[in-house]
Amino acid sequence: FELSVSIPTTLVLVGTTTPLYGYYGGVFNDITGAPALTALNAQFARFTTMALGSPQTLYVIHTNGVDAPRQWDAMSGTFSALVGTPPTWTDVTNIDAHVIGIVPPYNIQWAPTQSITSFPAANVRVLSDTPDPLVAIRSLGVRNGVVYKARSIWDVIITGADTESSYFKFEQRDQVDGPASPAAVIDVDGAHVYMTSQGRVGLYNGSSHCWVGDGVWPLVQADLDTTNSARIFGAYDPKFRVAVFCYPKTGDA
Repeated sequence: FELSVSIPTTLVLVGTTTPLYGYYGGVFNDITGAPALTALNAQFARFTTMALGSPQTLYVIHTNGVDAPRQWDAMSGTFSALVGTPPTWTDVTNIDAHVIGIVPPYNIQWAPTQSITSFPAANVRVLSDTPDPLVAIRSLGVRNGVVYKARSIWDVIITGADTESSYFKFEQRDQVDGPASPAAVIDVDGAHVYMTSQGRVGLYNGSSHCWVGDGVWPLVQADLDTTNSARIFGAYDPKFRVAVFCYPKTGDA
């Protein structure tokens, strides 16, 4: 499952392959809404947020790459469908007040500024400059982002253009192995740490990339079931400043 924090800050959302839960009142409450979700184990629940209106309401957006994206305003009883025919992203984030996500193998599509109800067909970048497929997208800092492909890293750059379809541009930063899944990238103190499908751990901070933890990589390689590496996910514990990755082990069912 995946964790996402909404408002109030004590509220935890849990996205599984089927139900979505909100933890309040001392219990996990099913807030999935209809229709039921149909994701498989390698189709991770992904969340992002957008604050809209006056007074402001923080909307939580959920997608998993197979079911239609849906929203929750932290007040309603359940999630409901996003209007405006949104794309079925496999990963989604908020970059400079734009909801932006990826539709593999190559499409990146975004909504206009401060909107979760409009998804123009022109707001698309077909990132097939390299043949490797899209894997993950993340914000980095206040006004930038990163697209991770299977074998390359691309910076998401704000152009400042008045035309929404030209609001972002994408520049290749490096040719290295990317993350194993959208959930295999985690935010760590202003940088991204991720695990590849071969169990290697990389770090990208927006200007340079390096491999970290290579001392234990042979141990992970010996243990990792690479046929199921798309199930790899990670999490960060800010209290102890520890990045944790979970991967399928060879021989496990």
